[in-house]
Amino acid sequence: MNLSPNCFVDETIKHPDKVIDKLNKGKLIKGYYLVSYNDALGRLEIISSRMFLQKYFREQTYKVTALLKTQDDAFEYVRCISELSYKKYNEFKAWETIENTVQAEIKAIFDGENE
Repeated sequence: MNLSPNCFVDETIKHPDKVIDKLNKGKLIKGYYLVSYNDALGRLEIISSRMFLQKYFREQTYKVTALLKTQDDAFEYVRCISELSYKKYNEFKAWETIENTVQAEIKAIFDGENE
């Protein structure tokens, strides 16, 4: 599991690489949610950090597109990506949207909707 180059990270998370490293090692870290892009299915998936206690999840390969503190924030991120995708492409193209969107644009929508 790796953070994608254009990964959206909650500003309260100080060291996202350390969080990912601990999850890869199977250490329990409560209160984190990862949004990953599944190439085979062409969709975004929300995964709780608690799932990485299971060997199956640690052995999978994930394109982590967002690392967030709450489940609500994870759902909001997916909603923001969907909204941007339909604005830019008139259809759901999650990976293209994530790759071709400046993080400030996602953050502006994300923060505007959370207020």
